Amino acid sequence: MVGHFFGYYAAILSLIAILFWLIVDQPIASIILVILADMLAFIPTIRKSYYKPYSETLSLYITNTLRFILALFAVEHYTFLSTSWIIAWIVGNGLLSVLIIVRRKGK
Repeated sequence: MVGHFFGYYAAILSLIAILFWLIVDQPIASIILVILADMLAFIPTIRKSYYKPYSETLSLYITNTLRFILALFAVEHYTFLSTSWIIAWIVGNGLLSVLIIVRRKGK
């Protein structure tokens, strides 16, 4: 049930972000809403990883962290719009990796 709750809010935020970008021409507001939607949609995974740390593939999140770090280096012009989403996923995947490692050591 919790996953559906966050999924609905993430979908609504994503649609609002598209509207901000296309209709209102507010790319900063749009990227912030997209990041919020992505992180909201990520909460069920974080929650599941906390309670069942072996249910997620640790290497996937470590690899994603490295992938987004490489993507950050590939950005030609560093602006809030070009880097914020990438940084959000570096932090999200990196913290989830640490959470999984810490929870696995505790079990």
